[in-house]
Amino acid sequence: MAHPVEQLMHFALFRRVPAEALRAVQPLLRPVRVPSGKRLWTVGDPGDRLGILISGRLRARMEGQHLSTVRRGEVFGEAGAFFSEGRRTADLVSDGDCKVVLFTRAALEQMRKNHEQVYDAILQDCVRLLSDRIRSTTMALAKLAPGGVERPVRQERGGLARMWRTLVPGGPSTRCPRLVPLLRRRPTMRGVSESALRTIAGQFKERAVEQGEVICLEGETVNAAWVVAQGGIDIIRNVGGERAEYLATIPVGDLFGHNGLQSSNSTRTASCVASKPGWLYEINPAASRALDGEAWRVWNETLLHSFIEQIRRSNQALGNFVVGTREIERRAPATSEELESILNARSALAGGSLEDELAQMEFVVDDAARREAHGRKR
Repeated sequence: MAHPVEQLMHFALFRRVPAEALRAVQPLLRPVRVPSGKRLWTVGDPGDRLGILISGRLRARMEGQHLSTVRRGEVFGEAGAFFSEGRRTADLVSDGDCKVVLFTRAALEQMRKNHEQVYDAILQDCVRLLSDRIRSTTMALAKLAPGGVERPVRQERGGLARMWRTLVPGGPSTRCPRLVPLLRRRPTMRGVSESALRTIAGQFKERAVEQGEVICLEGETVNAAWVVAQGGIDIIRNVGGERAEYLATIPVGDLFGHNGLQSSNSTRTASCVASKPGWLYEINPAASRALDGEAWRVWNETLLHSFIEQIRRSNQALGNFVVGTREIERRAPATSEELESILNARSALAGGSLEDELAQMEFVVDDAARREAHGRKR
């Protein structure tokens, strides 16, 4: 089999990579021919290789059910190749004779150190690929939720409400925690240099939030992602009409809202509401794309790792619901554990809120606070 590096040069994946840079990684590539109907790997195999399909077509299957199709020029197997964890969650079977090139995890690590242009092109494509894949899975899993709360909406406060809020602020009562220690909680950032972390942190802006404040709504254009610095964010997904399903709460230190951050005109697949007063760190798409060098690499590895976690939980959730046909069939209403699994399969995370507060999104002040404010006005 002739080495396929020359074919790789024509794929969109490597359109910005110089030919000499691709030729330099040729010793790290392993060409493989897969006869029609044969498995390239099976559920339970170590997830330590990433591939690019040179010709033919591959199908991902779980328990005999079709999950997705890999086509010429596409990357596959990324869920385990970048990070030393996990095993394959689906079979990968050739649909006709196929030619692929494989990269081991060791090869990717060597490319990261010595062939950054090739590594960065693969990393960027994997982030895009998983973002798209999670969006499709989100829409399928949403069909399973019965809807137990009101759908959140944005509501403008009236003049009296705005005046009252200036007297009795509803936001956090403490200063915003520093971002760098929060970023170090992420597995991809634990061994990163302080300078790279500070560069990433410099692209974020602090944002104070009140209890019940809508962070983003399902269907809105993706214009930011966030890290929870203090408080919590509830996740809600519209399931039809005015009904929505509460899924879970995003805790301190977690990243959310990042699916679609790297692409234009992407829309939210769920809604986010602050479950209590707190602080967020916000990054917009332009700031995300402005990163370069090691900071860009670490940030995109963080996005990829988050997407991989969601894909694995998504596959598990789908495995619980797929029964006997190629379509997802509806069973009994999902349990809270299943809904949390579904949540973690999502990427454009958006939030929910508290049941009675969802419909009105009004501020709530106890009687003591009202009396105190009334005394101040005198």
